[in-house]
Formats: sequence, C-alpha cells, structure tokens
Amino acid sequence: MKKICIISEFYPYEGEPLFPFVQQLAYSLSNENVDCTVVAPQSITKNIIRHMAPKPVEITDISPDDKKIRVLRPYILTFSNTKNKALQWIADKFMERAIRRGVEAAGDIDAVYCYFWHVGLMTSIALKKLDVPIYVQASECELTIHPYMKTQQNLSRVKYVICASGKNRNESVAAELVDKENTTVIVNGYRTDEFYSIPKTTARAKLGISPEKFVVVFVGGFIERKGIRQLSNVLDRFDDVYSIFVGQGEEPPQCKNILFSGKVPHNQIVNYLNCGDIFVLPTRAEGCCNASIEALACGLPVISSNKAFNDEILNDACSIRIDEQNEDELYKSISELKDNIVRRNEMAHAAIEKAKQLTIEHRAKAIKNVVFGDKAQSGSQFEKVEE
Repeated sequence: MKKICIISEFYPYEGEPLFPFVQQLAYSLSNENVDCTVVAPQSITKNIIRHMAPKPVEITDISPDDKKIRVLRPYILTFSNTKNKALQWIADKFMERAIRRGVEAAGDIDAVYCYFWHVGLMTSIALKKLDVPIYVQASECELTIHPYMKTQQNLSRVKYVICASGKNRNESVAAELVDKENTTVIVNGYRTDEFYSIPKTTARAKLGISPEKFVVVFVGGFIERKGIRQLSNVLDRFDDVYSIFVGQGEEPPQCKNILFSGKVPHNQIVNYLNCGDIFVLPTRAEGCCNASIEALACGLPVISSNKAFNDEILNDACSIRIDEQNEDELYKSISELKDNIVRRNEMAHAAIEKAKQLTIEHRAKAIKNVVFGDKAQSGSQFEKVEE
C-alpha cells in the first residue's frame, strides 16, 4: 500500500468545517488503497484569542467507507493580522517546524501532497534534509507567496504540480514557480453520496418552502469576493424571487424575500441546494469552485463568472456566465431562467450530465496516477473531462 502525507492549513473538526475538500480527497484516496496521514497545524494564538479549546494533537478520522485517516495537528504560532515582517517570519518558522515534525511522525511515506503554493514551499524548506517527493495542489484564488520562499533551491524540490484549473496552471507558470511540463490540470470533485438530485417538492417540504416559489440558492462565504453584495442588490429588484443563502461571513445578505440565511453542516447543504431553481455565485476569484460543482450535481443551472477559473467546470449547456460585477447582466440572467422553464429544465439535465465528469472518485484516481503512476495517463483522462 502506498502512503501519502497531506499538508494543509486546516482540516475539518467539530464545529469547524474548514477545508472539507482536503478531507474529501483523503477519503477518496483511501478508497484507492492509499494510506493517508494529514498534517494540519493548529494555531495556539487563534485558540487563545477566540477562547477555543485546543484540538487533539492526533485523532483518527473514520471515512464514510470505514477507512482510517490519521490526522496530526501540531501547535504553531500565527500572527495573521500583522504586517510586521519579523512576526510573520517567526510564524513561518513555527509552521515549517510543525510540518517537519508532522511528516516525521507520519513515518515511512512515499509522497507529500501540499495544499497551495505557500504551504508547498514551506514544506520544501522544512523537508530539505528528507528525500521525499513533494507535490503541490495549486487551486488558490490568488497566489500569496513570501519572496524569500521563491528560491530555485526550494522550487526544485517540488516534483510536480496538480492544478485545479487552467487558470491556476497559467498563474503558476507565469509566476515562474514551475515549468508547464511539470503540471497537469485535475479539477475539483464532489462525493456522489453527499451531493445528488432530490425531487424539489420533497426537499422543499422538508424545509417548509412553498413549491410555487422561484428560489435562487447561493452557497459560499458572505464576503466581498463572492459577490454577495451584487446578488443582494439584484434580488432586491424582484418582487417574486426568493433566496437561500448558505454560508457565513462579515457581509450577510441584505435583501427581501430571504427564506434562509446561515451556516449549515456540510452534509445538509444538499437539502438546501435541492430547494433551488437555480444556483447563483457571482464570484470574482476562485481556484476551482467546489460550490458550483456541487450545485451541478444537484441538477441546478448555474449563473456565475465568465472568468477563466470556471472554464473547466461550466459550459453553455449548464450555465450562464456573466461579468460578475455587472448587476444588469446578473438581473437579466436570473430573469431569463425564471421566465423560461423549458430552458431551465434543459440546463438542469445538462448540469447532471456535466457533474458525472466531476466526481471526487475521478479526481482521486487521477491524482493517484500522477503521484504513484502514469502522469501521461492522468493528463489524457483530464483532457476528456475538459472537452
């Protein structure tokens, strides 16, 4: 059995469902007969500031398929809100030490898989005395790398880069972090046992929503980048459009006809998505948007940005892509789908078909091929998905 150590800043825990995509990948790789250890350092300073009890330093996470994932959470210090370079350097050194200790605790592993470039380069620094191949998952919204990390020595220890979108690949190459031939594009994926189509009448009956209402669903952070202000403004222009907002953040939606707004457990999002007629996410920056993929899996037509990060997951059959900053375009798109049930139904069917290509199982198999097998094979599999 091959062994992999996944390095990530976060991993879901009780009451803190951060980075669920890391957990989903660990689960799916374990189903591919890969032994997974996750190193997700926890911040002592955040625990103190937020009056939170520390998480266990080590736990065993049991997947839905009864596979064991070892999760290590060594302690670190963070100063995320400071612009003091000295404090940030100290925080980076704590992170590097935690990564090194976590990998050493993971034992005899075959590869390290890092979520995002800044963690990948910290890992390269931390493991400079260890002979273990490092793979980077490039799927961040925006590259954030401290200049001191970007040395040829650090970059040379990164063996290969898995990009969640062509946008991520182009950014990585343009930033001179990697040569294109050492990258592949493998889009994000969803679990078919967590996101699937439910009859709308059944989903709405469960949540007490009238079957006659036209409902827009938004899933994501209540933050400026996700376009929640634009969506709220546009929804206020309708009298007969209702909305569900799943998420949390400093910019909660402010519009009429809100049926629900707030955080729900990850495994309950499917029920809220299936209450919708369409999914709207006017986000301006993503790596590869899991929320849009999960909406497709539930059979929802998607309205989202026309930027490159959506190129691999959204097409004309299942989505309307707009300038996410243009509220008139957004209004027109919502109106068009509200008033045209035939097109809406055609797009719903196309969404289900598109989602069949975007499962986490496909993703895990492709990543396993890159890390432990034939890179060319995994690339050709993706090209089929991309068409």
